[in-house]
Amino acid sequence: MSKIYHYTSIEILALILSSHKIRFTRLDLLDDMLECEAFPQEAIFLAQSIYASSWTRDSEENIPLWKMYSSIDKGIRIAMPEDLFNHYIIEPFSCSNHGISKRLISPFTKEQLLYNGEYLITNIFNKERHDFFKDVTYINDVKSFYQNSIHMLQNSQTGLCDIRIENYWDFGKYKEKKWEFQKESRFVLFTKKLLPLSHPLINENIQKQFDPEAISHIMPNDKKYIDVEISDEAFKQMEITLPPCITPGYRIIVESLIKQYNPTAIIHNSTLKLRK
Repeated sequence: MSKIYHYTSIEILALILSSHKIRFTRLDLLDDMLECEAFPQEAIFLAQSIYASSWTRDSEENIPLWKMYSSIDKGIRIAMPEDLFNHYIIEPFSCSNHGISKRLISPFTKEQLLYNGEYLITNIFNKERHDFFKDVTYINDVKSFYQNSIHMLQNSQTGLCDIRIENYWDFGKYKEKKWEFQKESRFVLFTKKLLPLSHPLINENIQKQFDPEAISHIMPNDKKYIDVEISDEAFKQMEITLPPCITPGYRIIVESLIKQYNPTAIIHNSTLKLRK
């Protein structure tokens, strides 16, 4: 099983270990501001409906990643199997106003995917389509990609703008070439914000969130993060690389966290020799 790597702080390691979850961050909150600014202003809600968790396939320690997302003395690098999340089987079903036509193998339960009361997760988790895990492609002009993929069309009957989207599953895949040093791969979640249960059209009936009049509402997802559970098997295979300049005290903290929450995890020393 191929491994992927994530540079972060010891504090975040503690949260991952104690919760057994990985946090996905909304696209407009990531450090590359151009990812959000590349979307047409009328379609900014799309960037506010996509979530990502950033990793790299590169097994070689990356000094810029240590310094940007971790710390050379107080951070860590997590290694995990690429097959990181649970596999829940969701069988096809049909209700009066919604359904699924094909079996899904999803990191979410049916309830989490469809009936959390706040949003839909619209991924189909198809490895051939790469709609969930993808290698970032670095290009010269990300803005042109989104401008060519998002079309705002004037509706002559309503006077409002309709939206037509191409290459939807490639959203979140492209970044400017100046970020190429990251060698990033990422998990990406696509969501559709639903009218709240308190809305008059819904009246606390979760099934009514799928009625055509309700689901046609377009709005950004107001959640900043989505936390996704790690599978037990992947959790046991966790490996931790300590930072190049770790102090004895922080080494004790990491070793104590591993001993308490994940005793099967393996701890490595950094292969880098840096002066702090």
